[in-house]
Amino acid sequence: MMQTTDTPRVGPEIEKSHDTPVWVQSGPEALLGILTAPAGPRRCLTAVLVFPRVEKNGLHVALARSLGNAGFNVFRYDMRGSGESTGTEPELNFGRLHTDDVMAVVAELRRRGMDRVVLIGKCFGARTVLAAAGQLAGLKGVALISTNLLPPGMGTYDRNYFLPNPGMLVGLFDGRRRHAVLRALWAWARSTGRRMRWPFPGLHPVLLMHVRNAIRARVPLLFLYGTDDRFYVKFSRAMRGPLGKLLERGGDRAQVQVLEGGVYDPTTLAVQQRIVACLRSWVEHVMPADSED
Repeated sequence: MMQTTDTPRVGPEIEKSHDTPVWVQSGPEALLGILTAPAGPRRCLTAVLVFPRVEKNGLHVALARSLGNAGFNVFRYDMRGSGESTGTEPELNFGRLHTDDVMAVVAELRRRGMDRVVLIGKCFGARTVLAAAGQLAGLKGVALISTNLLPPGMGTYDRNYFLPNPGMLVGLFDGRRRHAVLRALWAWARSTGRRMRWPFPGLHPVLLMHVRNAIRARVPLLFLYGTDDRFYVKFSRAMRGPLGKLLERGGDRAQVQVLEGGVYDPTTLAVQQRIVACLRSWVEHVMPADSED
């Protein structure tokens, strides 16, 4: 099931699609998004891009333009607490995925007549759309780019990168830093406990539940990694456990594609073009047969 692919490169494209800013209300927060609509014939499928707060290589923009030029509607938005969206998020925490934002975005798109939706998320965004997939009926597909497999409740660091240190203990005496230090120590203690209860190569039961829910709902899944991604090693090992068995149950609807290089942080334009081409091909594959306008 898992194989290394060399997807053909995308040639230079003229930006034919139209970008329109759209505000989406999600509870008390207002999310700013960009709706990319094709200038030519449209296909009745809309891709929602959920990417991290900082996408320095502009992959989400390149992907939106490519899908727009192919006839798809695309909506990308600033996650809460980032960009022009309201809210405050001091850290990315896998226990607070804000799936309600994804559901609010999908509800707004469906209100505008865009009923057929695929979700595409990267890293933290991938975990968010995977969790939302079990709560949204009628999804046409979910693509997960360089998914981080950290347990819920942890931030963006695992214990290989985040350990208590003397500076943290000194920070306990600083009233301005005490709350942040205590939160950091508590996150580390909880993550260590979780890793002891669910040892490698297993995954946290909540993460497995999210995958299982998507498989049961018969939602097409794509896991996309690069050979140089630091998360890819953990994913490969997890595939030898319950995760691999779950994806086998999904049959052709559960795909794993691995590209040469780094997908999480593309280092060259050629790599980014291969990522865009791979995702565009997958969207066209999952598109319903009667989706032409």
